[in-house]
Amino acid sequence: MVITISFAAEVYADKKILDTETPFILQAMGTASLLGDLGASLSLVISGLLAPAVTDKLLNLKDIKERFGLRVAQLLSAYTEDKTVPWFLRKLEYLNDIFKIDDKEIQLLALALAVSELRSVYRVYKDDEAAIYALDAPCEAVGMYYKEMVQRMAVFAADKTTEHAFRELSDLYSKVFMLQS
Repeated sequence: MVITISFAAEVYADKKILDTETPFILQAMGTASLLGDLGASLSLVISGLLAPAVTDKLLNLKDIKERFGLRVAQLLSAYTEDKTVPWFLRKLEYLNDIFKIDDKEIQLLALALAVSELRSVYRVYKDDEAAIYALDAPCEAVGMYYKEMVQRMAVFAADKTTEHAFRELSDLYSKVFMLQS
């Protein structure tokens, strides 16, 4: 795992969380840590570290398959995006795709990624409310996306293993986006 974390740190070396000086690797490690807390497989934890790199096209699935194996590449296949599609439509397509696939691990990865993303947004937002406007899309669109995410992730509320992660997602959504309304 140390080699994987070092690799991820290299991949994310120039990335920061929003408009801060906070290294992005910390958000990726938060995702991996949450997945570990949820009892995820090693392949899923590795996928948690690398999913943003796939979305941002810093890594491709072929390289991931060669380096980390077929299962990690399969888990991350849901995280490829067509950046020519408008942001909100692209994100809705992502949500539709992860819930069409009958793979609980892909859905669990989406939950952990969303919690980690919103942790970062909230950390920045609570210090500077204007930071919400530094997101990748208009605040209203991002809020609508996370509202939809919370609604779809409600399937995790009834599971003792995942209920705390879902509750955190819902709480973070409320803290950041309900105040914007």
